[in-house]
Amino acid sequence: PQRYDIMSQEAAVFVPTIAAAYRISPQLDVGARFGIGIGQVKSRVALWGALNNYNEYVKQDSVFEVDGKDNFIPSFGIGVAFRPTPVIELGINYSSQMSLLAKGDATSENGPAALLMNNPIVVRPTDPSAVRCATGGTADVQKACVELALPMSVTLGGRYKFIGNDGKEK
Repeated sequence: PQRYDIMSQEAAVFVPTIAAAYRISPQLDVGARFGIGIGQVKSRVALWGALNNYNEYVKQDSVFEVDGKDNFIPSFGIGVAFRPTPVIELGINYSSQMSLLAKGDATSENGPAALLMNNPIVVRPTDPSAVRCATGGTADVQKACVELALPMSVTLGGRYKFIGNDGKEK
């Protein structure tokens, strides 16, 4: 059921963060955070191993695997809380995009009938000046890069506080 799709995929991002907030006035608070994270991505996908495999012959399939890591993923956020009345609070928060550029190793395994002009398809190292990711790959283990981003976001919220006769929030 997973043919020509993601067979397995893992991704983890860990972002230690430092934050601070300051009350400018009884009605207005501001805050900011900054974090530097690390991330890892592992993926295994099935795909055509030969050109024009329109009949989807399983022996012409390939499996591609990648395992990459990024040790520097910066992020930040800022927020404001405003209380125009004792019972109404409004807040807005901005979180930056988190961009991951994981570099690591990749392997590909072709099925026995994945051929090009009756010859096995072989991955060969290329001229280092033509490499877009990382040099040093071999025919057995290639170098790979995975780029992805967690999008920036803006959150707006508000609440109404129910205050009792004693002046405390219910």
